[in-house]
Amino acid sequence: MTSKSDFSDLVILGNGYSAHLAAIALDPVLPVMSMIAPTSRNVEAETLEGLVGQHAHSHIFLPRLEQELNRIDPKLLPAMASHGYRFTPGSYRLDENAPAGCRRMFATRWQFDEVIETIFRQRVQTRHVTASVSGIKTEGDRITAVSLTEGELIAVSPTTLVLDAMGTRSPIMTALPGRDECAIDQPGNVVYITQFFRRLNVQEQRLPDPLIECPHDFGAAAVMLYPGAKGWFSISLAIHAGQKALIREARDSEAFLSFCRQSPNLAAWVDDAKPVGANKIYINPRNTWNVGLLEAGRDAPANYLAVGDALTTMLPTLGANCSFAATHVRIIRDLLANGSPQLQHAFAKAVSAEQFGFFKKALAGKQSGDRIIPYTEARQNRPVKKFKRRLRRLLGRDRPRIIRQLLDSSSL
Repeated sequence: MTSKSDFSDLVILGNGYSAHLAAIALDPVLPVMSMIAPTSRNVEAETLEGLVGQHAHSHIFLPRLEQELNRIDPKLLPAMASHGYRFTPGSYRLDENAPAGCRRMFATRWQFDEVIETIFRQRVQTRHVTASVSGIKTEGDRITAVSLTEGELIAVSPTTLVLDAMGTRSPIMTALPGRDECAIDQPGNVVYITQFFRRLNVQEQRLPDPLIECPHDFGAAAVMLYPGAKGWFSISLAIHAGQKALIREARDSEAFLSFCRQSPNLAAWVDDAKPVGANKIYINPRNTWNVGLLEAGRDAPANYLAVGDALTTMLPTLGANCSFAATHVRIIRDLLANGSPQLQHAFAKAVSAEQFGFFKKALAGKQSGDRIIPYTEARQNRPVKKFKRRLRRLLGRDRPRIIRQLLDSSSL
């Protein structure tokens, strides 16, 4: 399959998941001439403590991603499964016949990134330029060179498509003219504190259902447990930014664990594992929508596109950013293969049609309470509710509720 567009080749900026997936998907359509990015992390060479920093991410992967990976290339999912990563029902109580929207893949972000990079290295032969990008040089409406932080320039042909996969701090996207007028950029007003763990004995009997029994709403804070592979899991507290005292308190590892242990379901996981490293704080991630900068009549260079977090971001608890990035890649692949005119405008239009409605819904978000509600005061812990919950499970009547809960938290 070759490209029918006016572009002759592709330069990708970045070395993360979005960059590697883009290379996998687009190289058969538009040859990847080079990838420009700092050196990739060597996960195997790091200590366990080195795996739980900002790059690790507390994460699950939603069914939209499974759908998009299959649309990009039906061989991708079997390739990932051969490395031990596959989509399965998001609850122990469901079987493989559960609706597609109930499926999840359990992995830390570094585990997922690693398997995508492995497939990329097996499939794509390209030149790697180990450097950090600082910006671009343009002539007319085209990028003619990529600027490096070391002061060097890498020449770019006007027929080369430059794909920006450098994330939220992309120096190109953030410097585009008119960004203040055309982009949506809103604070999430949430602080995330995450602790990573590794289970002591992965072969032991199952712990409480991670996505069904472990999440809890504390009012102005919420907690979620995300299982990964090979015994890894993480617990994240999403705390309203106004809860300064709780944020300060939760940075202490013992206080964090004490807060989580209010829930006996979380306590069962914590007691079966060893914390790895200190907990990490992610302050006020933003909801951004930069798609408008690529619409017709704007000042973005005509041979420039962006994917992943460089183009759109949402609060990470929604788990949809990786799915969004895969959609961006699939749209570009289809537009190139079909020879769509005005590639940039066609891309912006397609992304808006598929994703803006979901983005607006995410902006509205859940309104958190103004106080922290202790676990013991939660409605779900009232004796009658606990009795009914146990009875439904014994009778096998809890599955419809589980399906609804998973479907409601799915971006499919």
